[in-house]
Amino acid sequence: MKVSFLFFLIVFLYLCLPYPGFIGRAGLTFIEIIFVITPILISFILLLTKGLKIKEPKLVFCMLLIIYFQVFSVFSAAPESGILKNLLDVGKSVAFAFSLICGLKLGQYISDVNINQTLIFVFIISSLVALGQFVFGASLFMYLFSGREVGLIDEQFSFRIIGTIGNPSFFAIINIFFLFYFFGNYLINNKSKYFILGCISILFVFISQSRTNVAIMFLMILIFLITFKRCYWIHVKSKFVINVTLFLSISLCVPFVYLLIKYSILTYLVSGITTVYEKGLLSQNSFNTRFNIWNDYYQLIIRQPWFGYSSNKGFYQYAFADNNYIFILYKYGVIGLLLYLISLTYILSRLYKIVRSVGEPIVISLFFLGVVLMLSSLTAETIEGIRITPVFFMLSGIILSNDKYKVIRRK
Repeated sequence: MKVSFLFFLIVFLYLCLPYPGFIGRAGLTFIEIIFVITPILISFILLLTKGLKIKEPKLVFCMLLIIYFQVFSVFSAAPESGILKNLLDVGKSVAFAFSLICGLKLGQYISDVNINQTLIFVFIISSLVALGQFVFGASLFMYLFSGREVGLIDEQFSFRIIGTIGNPSFFAIINIFFLFYFFGNYLINNKSKYFILGCISILFVFISQSRTNVAIMFLMILIFLITFKRCYWIHVKSKFVINVTLFLSISLCVPFVYLLIKYSILTYLVSGITTVYEKGLLSQNSFNTRFNIWNDYYQLIIRQPWFGYSSNKGFYQYAFADNNYIFILYKYGVIGLLLYLISLTYILSRLYKIVRSVGEPIVISLFFLGVVLMLSSLTAETIEGIRITPVFFMLSGIILSNDKYKVIRRK
């Protein structure tokens, strides 16, 4: 079996597979099991056919330790909602760990062409679905990709775009990733198609109407312009060209965004920003609700801070926290959160060094995807998101195991 097909299978599975709420909880659980089992099976295929040796053993050990600790937390907490039901939540960490292993094995054999073709194909599929949602609103284009009930989709998402990811916030995050990937390719290959795709990515971030991620997108662009000016590869390119490219792309998107605001298409985005500007952050309804939820979780966390309560679905009144750090603290305690942060910060630190040295588009975009996942987790459960995070870990494994991306030390 070709490694290019295995790579395509994982990326397409997580970023494009339908996840329709109308099939019921049992059907959605079956899809979630597919998300967990697929990287396990592919890992074993690669280990048996390509050898058992794995690069980055310390990182793999840390990821496996997360799984062990979460299983320990489930059994030690004796959750009222049942051990088996809570073990399903551990499946996310299993998917992350084995996606990383897949990447570490694929990185020695996959080519840049395979990665580029797969990512462009997935972006096109996601874009076509998003356009269908933009034109027809809450319709089959949304019902196929959101795990929510049809009535809730009509009520909550009819004026927003979720793409194939099932959530406006996740859709914005993956398009920030594509933004840096396509502009990186444009700067290196000088092909206009990448510039156009990058502009489309910016528009999709706006159309998602994810207030947090619109702000994060501009913050990432600012960080890129400030932080990476001393990178070796930027000296080879033209800093002027890079600055002009980003300026022109945003400038070209401004008229479209203005028209969307003028015709009340971005009402949700604009109303939230206006409320915060005029009355303050706590007056904004979604943030005020989150603040109350965080306070409730805090009261529970301080009673059992080290090992948490396990996922305890049905034990507490909320099935989410709209802050992934607080949610992990609640479920797996301080130790569980630290293990996650150690793994993520290690990967990001390695990617950062590679970006400054090599500057390949996939590394740049992957670094910013990791940063966006961590920042957006302040207002959503994105670190543990089963659709994007496995792809982040797999691509990170590919980069960290591929000799092409070794850091070049320069005086």
